[in-house]
Amino acid sequence: TITTPFVAARFRWSQREIDYLFAGVGLLSLATSVLVAALSKCYDDVVLLVLSLVLGLVGSLLLIDPPLGPALTERRFLVGFALITVAFPFGRNVAL
Repeated sequence: TITTPFVAARFRWSQREIDYLFAGVGLLSLATSVLVAALSKCYDDVVLLVLSLVLGLVGSLLLIDPPLGPALTERRFLVGFALITVAFPFGRNVAL
């Protein structure tokens, strides 16, 4: 993906740090899928789909770099990347 060369160049992450990133978001995605299964019993699919869109939008906005926003920090990157990671299972699981 584009994430690997991006974080290697931008934040000077080693391959091991990049591997940790993908392992972490894999676990986050798995936990989110379990959460969606539980929430889908309490909430309508439309609500969960809108939540997915909002999480994805906020995550994407956090990843905007200059000139439209402040310089992207590692912390902001991780939060934005995590939000997009969480948004995907919400939308995918609800839509299927």
